[in-house]
Formats: sequence, C-alpha cells, structure tokens
Amino acid sequence: MDMLHDWRVFMEGFSGDYFNEYKHEDESKHVVGFPIYYGSIKDHPRLHTSLLNWTEKCLELGNRVLFEQFQKFGIHLRPVLRIVHEDPSNRTYSPLESLRMRDRGRIISTTIRVKKAKEYMGWLKVATYYCLECGTEQEIPQRLGRNRKRPYHCTPCLEELMGRDPPPEIGEIIRFNPVFEFDIEKCNYEDIQYLEVQSIEQDDCRLTAFVRDEMVGEFKEGDELDVLALVRLDHIAKRNFEEDTRRVLLLEILSAQRI
Repeated sequence: MDMLHDWRVFMEGFSGDYFNEYKHEDESKHVVGFPIYYGSIKDHPRLHTSLLNWTEKCLELGNRVLFEQFQKFGIHLRPVLRIVHEDPSNRTYSPLESLRMRDRGRIISTTIRVKKAKEYMGWLKVATYYCLECGTEQEIPQRLGRNRKRPYHCTPCLEELMGRDPPPEIGEIIRFNPVFEFDIEKCNYEDIQYLEVQSIEQDDCRLTAFVRDEMVGEFKEGDELDVLALVRLDHIAKRNFEEDTRRVLLLEILSAQRI
C-alpha cells in the first residue's frame, strides 16, 4: 500500500501535457516506454528505498499506477517504466567482471557490448485456469524462468462442499481435489529477447541479458550500450532448473542507450 501511494504521489508530479504527448504515438505499437529520471525518484526517499530493496515489486506497482494514468488521459497504449540516468557523469559503474552472487537484486549501471542477439520469444506472465466443475476462472502470476504455477483449490466449489447439510466428513474434505483446465488463449504473455553480452574492458567476461516489451528487436550484434540493469539469477543452461541448485547471474536490462 505504501508503494502504491508513493507512486501515485510521484505520478501527480507529471503534468497532463506530458501524458497527452503520448496520444500522438502510433497505437499499433501497443507498448511504449515511459522514461523516468533516476534522480527524480531519489527526491522521494521512501520510493527510492523501495526501488532499491524490492525492485521487482516496486516496478510492478509503478507500471500499474502508470497504466492508470494512461487510462485517465484516454491513451490506448500500455506504458512501461524505463528508469534512466539524466547525467552520465553522475553514475557509479559496475563492471561485469566485478559482479558476484551477493549483487543479485541490485540495480547497476554498466557498459556492455552485444555479442549476440538471439531470437524473439514470449513468456507466460499470467496463466489463466478454469475449474471444470463450476467454470470459475483463476489468474495465477508467473515468474520468468520458473516452473508454471497452478491453482490449488477452487473457492466456490469448496464453499459449496462446506455448506452441505449434513456437513462433509473430514475424509471427504481431504480428498477434495478440483480439476483445472489451462486456457492458453486467455493467458497474458509478454515479448522477451535474450542477448549475449560482454564487458567492453574484458572480452572474455560474458553474461546473458534480456530485454522486454518495446526494447525487443532494438539491439544487434556489435552495439555498445550504457544500461541500467537488474541483477537476477538464472539456472545453468541445459540442466534441470528444479533439481539443480547451481545458478549463474542474469541481467534484466531496464533501460539502454547506445554509445
């Protein structure tokens, strides 16, 4: 609730004219980046703390509030927050070769060269299921690179069971196991593209990175980029993610500018 409140206060600082500029964007794009200067977030200490400590959740709620603003001004596009530095000289760079597991969850500023741009794909962001007994739909948020989550129970069916007269026996409650169907067409998907990147200073220091939404397809082999990125964890390629405990670092590029 605090994060939502802080983002709404922050968004109130933008004038209506600023939002109205996006009415002239081509609606066939569907998704548009909305740049926000990192320095302006630092002017809101509690929001800045939330961004540093709970980055993914903070950005998720920020995108929700931003989408509300676009709807308020009648803009038929989905905006995506892009946090950028307004002053390149006022950055603390983190070379790729200096990153360790303790840096996971941090937002870093670094310079990279795109070694290879891989194919585009989509990932399942929100999965939709419906109960075969009563037809109730459930939307289950998913995590990138994790096993797909499924619903565990159907509330209407459970309430119907518990409201029976006479009441159900404990064994019947334990055995209660509703069946769900995965509705592939009603799911929420997001565009994504993986990049193989390397340090400009050390060619042998390489990592996997990825971009989302409107940045998909924007970069090609050989591009040198100043990026703000979130350090995440990924599984070792070609190994079972669930059973293998070994992990490698992965960069989620939040914003990028060509050098």
